[in-house]
Amino acid sequence: RRVHGGSPIDLQGQEKEWHYTNKQNEKCDPVSYTEMKRLIGEGIVTPTTKVWAQGLGGWRDVKDVPQLKWGILLKDLPAVMTLSEVTSTILDIFLLLCAYYPSRDPDGSVMQPLPRVKRFLSDPSVLPHITQLLLTFDPTICGRVHTLLYTLMEDNPLTPRFFLTGGFFFSLMYMGSDVLPLCRLLNLTHRGQSFRIQHDNEIIRTSVLSVLLPPALVCFLHNHGAIKFAEVFLGEYETP
Repeated sequence: RRVHGGSPIDLQGQEKEWHYTNKQNEKCDPVSYTEMKRLIGEGIVTPTTKVWAQGLGGWRDVKDVPQLKWGILLKDLPAVMTLSEVTSTILDIFLLLCAYYPSRDPDGSVMQPLPRVKRFLSDPSVLPHITQLLLTFDPTICGRVHTLLYTLMEDNPLTPRFFLTGGFFFSLMYMGSDVLPLCRLLNLTHRGQSFRIQHDNEIIRTSVLSVLLPPALVCFLHNHGAIKFAEVFLGEYETP
């Protein structure tokens, strides 16, 4: 069931991804982000405790891991903007840059190479970090991310590899009611991926969504477009 207003889902207590050492420098069992917050609050884990999680180059002090430093250690310090506000502002800057440097000329012809800002943001080393912002489940962030992803994937030769970022899966986890930017992104990209399955129906065979959504919904998206699909996506229907 969809929650009006996009109430965030707290997944921080489920993934035990943070490894840490005790005062004897012995490795302890991994804990979730929520448990790590508690350990820091109780003083069991300190700013100089060594921690490791997937994606870090090696064991690092808590104070040197941005997610722990800004999300836990310095979270309660007075701030001009919240983390959500900072993220939204940065995304707005990216959107303005993309709008200022369009992918098409005034005659509608696609320009190659793409503008530098779009090449940078769609690079395989950067794009996954943008898609992972969808896991915040914050409506103010997710709407901007979906709009930015649409802008980046439009006329982009890297679009066929977009599915490797997890963007489709993360998008379909979104529980907010403002799904039109999401549906526009799906409509633009779902049949343009380097992805095929065995199926008699060409739409199902060529859509990456065929493994994530019922076939009828995939066909509805293709045949009726993003706006109609958004209406069905929000509705309480057993079939489209």
